[in-house]
Amino acid sequence: MSRNVIWTLIFILAPLLLLLLLFFLPFSLLGEKKRRKETKRRPLRSLTAVTLLLSAAMLFCWGLNMAALTWVTAEENYHRCRTFSEGFADWAAKACRMPAYYDPALAEQGRLWRQYEHPGDLAFDIESGLRSLPEFTLSSRYSPTLLAERNITPEAAILFLDGEGKLLYGGREVFYFPFYAPEEAWTTNATEPQEMSGGWVDLSREGEDDPYARLREIYRRDGTLRFEVETLRISGYLEGTEIRPVAMDLLTQEAYSQGTRRWQEEKGQGFRDAYYVDDLDRAGYLEWEHLFGDAGAETGGELTTIYASFPEMNVPGKQRITLRGAQGEALSFENLEALLLTKASSGLHLGDNENLRTVLRMDTRYYFDLRDPGEKKLDFLMLTAVCFHPLKSAVRALRFVYIGTGLMAALLVLLLRGSLKKRLIAPVTDVSDGMAGDWYNLYTPWGIPSVWREPAALIEGYWAEQDRRRYDKNEITRLQKALDYAREAEQARRQLTSNLAHELKTPLAVVHSYAEGLLSRIAEEKREQYLDTILSEAERMDGLVMEMLDLSRLEAGKVRLSRDDFDLRALADDLLEKLRPLAEERGLEVTLMPGEPCPVTADESRIAQVLENLLSNALRYAPAGTWVKARVGIDRGKACFRVENPVEKPFTVEELSKIWEPFYRRDKARSGKGTGLGLSIAKNIIELHGGRCLVWNTGNGVEFSVELPL
Repeated sequence: MSRNVIWTLIFILAPLLLLLLLFFLPFSLLGEKKRRKETKRRPLRSLTAVTLLLSAAMLFCWGLNMAALTWVTAEENYHRCRTFSEGFADWAAKACRMPAYYDPALAEQGRLWRQYEHPGDLAFDIESGLRSLPEFTLSSRYSPTLLAERNITPEAAILFLDGEGKLLYGGREVFYFPFYAPEEAWTTNATEPQEMSGGWVDLSREGEDDPYARLREIYRRDGTLRFEVETLRISGYLEGTEIRPVAMDLLTQEAYSQGTRRWQEEKGQGFRDAYYVDDLDRAGYLEWEHLFGDAGAETGGELTTIYASFPEMNVPGKQRITLRGAQGEALSFENLEALLLTKASSGLHLGDNENLRTVLRMDTRYYFDLRDPGEKKLDFLMLTAVCFHPLKSAVRALRFVYIGTGLMAALLVLLLRGSLKKRLIAPVTDVSDGMAGDWYNLYTPWGIPSVWREPAALIEGYWAEQDRRRYDKNEITRLQKALDYAREAEQARRQLTSNLAHELKTPLAVVHSYAEGLLSRIAEEKREQYLDTILSEAERMDGLVMEMLDLSRLEAGKVRLSRDDFDLRALADDLLEKLRPLAEERGLEVTLMPGEPCPVTADESRIAQVLENLLSNALRYAPAGTWVKARVGIDRGKACFRVENPVEKPFTVEELSKIWEPFYRRDKARSGKGTGLGLSIAKNIIELHGGRCLVWNTGNGVEFSVELPL
């Protein structure tokens, strides 16, 4: 059993070696790459490494289990084959009917094989026994069915030698037939033609001109001759039960069926009337297929023609066998028959060939002529050999188990790989990508709970860090906006201070100059005029200061609005009547477009201030001799007041965006009257009411619009 131990170790160590190879090969390749190149080695991807490790581990476990299963199956087959092979010689003797010819009990009764009616019966029984080798059985316990279930296909051989060691039967290709009839009986009109005992033909000729090629073709296709060949017509020389043919014709089952149908059609008789082949042949309804030879050729000797039924072939094994010699050397033979012949001729000694790979059993039986008990004359020497391959049969029997378990192992690897990818590798990859991608939000479907603690903790830590970074970013953004607002406020304050200083500079200069004139008593006759100018400029500065205070209160949200119900159209009409003298002074045509009343709820005094600022602004900047149009109505659920006046050139986009700013004038020379705060005050008042102020260029000028919620 030492070889069994060796094979067992091989089965166990082979998967382990493969596992080590798969585990260390990627790292060795990376190491070699690092040694060859100066570039930095790229680490192995986690999914690839996990796949390799899972595959290697599963392959190791699968290989270890399959090795153990194969060893157990082979060991069981080994013991079964040993038991089976022990009785093969007895079975071979029974299959070839040796006890019927060489039984001492029968010899005492004078029933010896030489006293049989046909001297060739023994040869035929031997050949038919050789034919049954693939179907041999020892007992119901160890039947071919049991062996076939375990894919145990034994190789068997039986040889018969004479006393001088000459091969008589076995070890060659023959076909035999259990019955035949001579031509005389076949061609007579006897109701039951005389049938003779069986015979056989040696098929030793092969090659391109093989005369038995057709028979071999049928046998290789169907595995038997009897189901396609109906009858053989053989012409040759009969020696006992062996016939050496010189010509042969073949009648197939198809030709027999066609002849039967012709018989029925022409004779009008049933199948039973055309049952016998010889009747159909004599009536000329059969078409024979000529195989080879010429029965009429002059060959010398007595030529015999027979008709053989139910032919069958006996083909010796052709599988090469390798065994261990007595000295442990390897011996190779073409087949078991060659092994038996070598052993018989040279007295070959073999070593122990009973192991998991090969179970070989050989035996020798001697058969003597029993007619004269006092003289032992050797008639036959029967050599038998049977060979099993337990390990090969175990592998063959378990091939579907290998495939099935291998597919299951591969499926398990894929499932484990998918689980690891989803539960472990994907979270790590997402966190890594998120950290590299400015900490974006991770996609975490609620349908997949985090059942693994470490990935869940990693993602929670990522979310905590993400929240902290978002808070810091928002805080930075808030501070940046506050800083920008402070800068803008400071810039606005400086701009406002500059504009205010600029606006106050002119009236202060006028007041100063006129006050100096009065102080110096220059032009006493213009004293009243100087005082009026000083008062006018003082009132202007007072108005500017008041408007500045009003704008400051509006921007700070400290103005309380009243809720008055009034008609916006009536308010606009009253304001136009109030400003009509200014329009007539400049030669302007002022028109309020007709429409329906427009009731609103708002602070009437503040809305009047807005409308007056817009109307006075239009009257002030409209070219002399032109027109001013005002409209009041409801548009898209809001109360609207629009005033349009012509301009010399349209406003630019930048001018339209700055027109609501304090002290902004389109005229850089700041010509005209006004503080420059009217539009800014109007915008703040309207926004306090929840409305909005708009301005846009029209085809002929510019239009200002305010919208108030109803």
